[in-house]
Amino acid sequence: MKPTFQPSSESLRLTLPEIGDRLAAQLVELHKRPDASKAEMLAIALDGARRHVLAYRESLVTAAEPVDRPTV
Repeated sequence: MKPTFQPSSESLRLTLPEIGDRLAAQLVELHKRPDASKAEMLAIALDGARRHVLAYRESLVTAAEPVDRPTV
C-alpha cells in the first residue's frame, strides 16, 4: 500500500544536508564513545536516510516521466 502523503521533490532535496549533518555527528560520537545502543540508533538513522534518498529518487523519476497528452 502506497502512502497517501508524498513530500515534494524539493522538500526532500532541501532536507538532505540536515540528514547528512545529523549522521556525521552520530558517526563521530560513536567513534569517540563506542556504545552498542548508539550503534543501534545510528543504524536506525542510516536506514531512515536510505529510505529518504529512495523517496527522493522516486520523486525525481516521476518528475522526469513524460506526461501523456492526447494527440489531436
